[in-house]
Amino acid sequence: MAIANNFESALLKAVRSLERSEEGLLSKDAQALTLKELLEKVTKADDQQLFYISELFRRQVGLAKLHVMTQIDTFFLEKINAIIELENDGRNRLLENISYDQLKTLK
Repeated sequence: MAIANNFESALLKAVRSLERSEEGLLSKDAQALTLKELLEKVTKADDQQLFYISELFRRQVGLAKLHVMTQIDTFFLEKINAIIELENDGRNRLLENISYDQLKTLK
């Protein structure tokens, strides 16, 4: 169980507690799959589904489509998508260009 100030932080703490070799919601296995393969796999509820959903958000698959395919409540999908958006935002910046408040949000 992970305790934090918000759902996103708690989810990321829970993922870190899995002691995986990859960072955060990244999965080399999910990255290696084609879009078609990901869309097939995401419908099955298993221990990799979170990482498949994250990869599909990175590939710009819409929240509504993932909701229909997975039947996961949009609240949770929105939170996962927010993590991916922050990840992308942070990845596209130089450390020198990130303010203290932005860095705190990314943390």
